[in-house]
Amino acid sequence: MAVVAVLGAGSWGTALAVHLARVGHDVRLWARDQTIVDDMAARRANVVYLPDVTLPAAVSVTHDLQRALAGAGLVICAVPSHGCRAVLRQTARSLGRHATIVSATKGLEADTLLRMSEVIVNENAFENFIDP
Repeated sequence: MAVVAVLGAGSWGTALAVHLARVGHDVRLWARDQTIVDDMAARRANVVYLPDVTLPAAVSVTHDLQRALAGAGLVICAVPSHGCRAVLRQTARSLGRHATIVSATKGLEADTLLRMSEVIVNENAFENFIDP
């Protein structure tokens, strides 16, 4: 069982977290909004973005980015493109040396027109980035 951090608890991030837990991973789902985290933890569902799907026991929800990333060998970035750079800048301090990051964010950064994979490389100076 691998520890996987999923950054972004919208419909896409939540769906990825649920799938990864169902196939046997220990998943930490990070959301920026503490209110959503509290609600998801209490209801074991993301009633805002994916209301009909129950979170498996292997999914823990957190607002603490360091907690989400601690020990994660795989980090999936599913943060909306407009907030991606700020979140990735924060992850750089907490990523494990051998963590692999996968971009699941669609779109381009509005100001720079960079792909999210380019933003990840700009904000995280590490070798194990998978560019789809």
